[in-house]
Amino acid sequence: MIRLPFSFRQRWEHLLFLHYPVAPDILQSRLPQELAPDTLDGQAWLSVVPFALTYWIPGLPMAFRFLELNLRTYVKPAPGFSETASGVYFFCLDANDFLSVEAARLSYHLNYQHARMQMRPEQSAMSEVPVIQFQSTRTDHRANPARFECGYHPRSSSAFSKDDAALQRWLTERYRLYTTDGRGSLFTARIEHAPWQWQAVNYDVVTNGLLTAHGFPEQLSVVPGLASYCPALDVVAHPGSRVKRRV
Repeated sequence: MIRLPFSFRQRWEHLLFLHYPVAPDILQSRLPQELAPDTLDGQAWLSVVPFALTYWIPGLPMAFRFLELNLRTYVKPAPGFSETASGVYFFCLDANDFLSVEAARLSYHLNYQHARMQMRPEQSAMSEVPVIQFQSTRTDHRANPARFECGYHPRSSSAFSKDDAALQRWLTERYRLYTTDGRGSLFTARIEHAPWQWQAVNYDVVTNGLLTAHGFPEQLSVVPGLASYCPALDVVAHPGSRVKRRV
């Protein structure tokens, strides 16, 4: 991992979170050995997240914008590491900007992949809020093919049950990511942002090939256990660093 001399200021927009329950042993078998599943009441989770991302590099006058689609899960370092905080691990971060994909792979060891993507609003007869249509087809030959297509828009009523609200906080109020370099080294980066502002969401998943592309059983992606929408979030991604092993 290259230690960058600056942090990235980012803005994430039109985020849909589709959360899928998964057995911890199934998840562990697909994680690097440096990481262990983080669980709530014995349950592990996977999340599929389409959104638009804008970022700024200090000293440059322009902004950079692209679309992104993540398959993420929730982890903690395995025993033997100095860091113990839970965080997020990404199985993939598909995106439609060539330079951003290659730069993120180099600087953060994140599993970014090239993809052809579209995000467009369509007016719905059922709602005054436009339906966001998101489509992604992975084009990167370094990973298995994967397609995703979904339409979504926030509901007028945004209330969650008490249990769903607690699960939502557990899944998303995380301020650290983890990744590995494939050679036994664990890296982490701190993420800074205000608390999420969640809304209930209507959605229609046409195709979701992300989970099977990364080795998970097809039945896991049939119906999410929880879905939510956030219109926008301002984020600061700090430079990454290597996690030391205890001596």
